[in-house]
Amino acid sequence: VVLGREGNFTDGLFLMPTPAERLTLPVLCPEHPTPSPQPAPWISIGNASWHYTFEVPTTWQEIPFPLHPLETRIFYSDRNAYGQPEECAFPNGLMKLEFATNPKSGFEFDREGATETTLAELPAWIKVTENEATLPAGSIITHVFLEGPRFWYTFDLTCTPPTGADEAVQSAYQVACRETLDHILASFQILP
Repeated sequence: VVLGREGNFTDGLFLMPTPAERLTLPVLCPEHPTPSPQPAPWISIGNASWHYTFEVPTTWQEIPFPLHPLETRIFYSDRNAYGQPEECAFPNGLMKLEFATNPKSGFEFDREGATETTLAELPAWIKVTENEATLPAGSIITHVFLEGPRFWYTFDLTCTPPTGADEAVQSAYQVACRETLDHILASFQILP
């Protein structure tokens, strides 16, 4: 029973504390293991029904996305980052890859600022977003749109450098992100 008064017992009822009286619970942040200095091996993932395959590092965690009507896959470079509160740090940085397929009919994206290119022998557009207000400082999102024969394939790699890192570390982390995305895109194939 919420009566909005002091936190004590009166006539056997507990009166809820007012907002000013409530305790502020501490934010519980996950521990982040120290990454191996050795590069992770790669694993091929794909789906014959959606006609694709590509590689991701074996150390990345795939997050299930079961209720989405289209093929959507999300991967985190740090297994402990999924669902962590916004206040928590990313001491090792974070790469988050979102991959999706969309039917060709009706699929649109904002091409303003996108660079047209060819990837996996397919027409492609790449767009980079920096300083997005909803992301941690220094984060960069690279959006890649591939036009396949049956579907559009999209990759969004969000790259967040280690929290509190100096400019040199942030720059090196962004290079590592670009190299990772380059490998993923080079491994992308359309299946028959």
